[in-house]
Amino acid sequence: MKEKAERLKKAIMYLLGSGVITSQKMVSDIMNANQVSVSKALAGQVGYLTDSFIHRFNLAFNEIFNEEWIRSGEGEMIKNAEQSQIKSSIQSNLPARGVPYFDDMECT
Repeated sequence: MKEKAERLKKAIMYLLGSGVITSQKMVSDIMNANQVSVSKALAGQVGYLTDSFIHRFNLAFNEIFNEEWIRSGEGEMIKNAEQSQIKSSIQSNLPARGVPYFDDMECT
């Protein structure tokens, strides 16, 4: 289980290095998951780092990761894709961040 957790950490480090995310909290936000659950999965705790969690993680980031690699170490971490396309592909599907603009609000 520890090896699987290490591979998940490598995937997250890849996202950090690519500028797709800036924190572990962002992973939980994008996955729409509890931050504690993500932390426990990263720690390799049984019941948290499940095949379902890995699939959900991969879906949240446009399925760029090879789920079999995360589970077993077989194959490559990234599915066949151009490096330059990965970041733009992921970011185009992430929820918007920033300060909301409310055009119709009255200030008193």
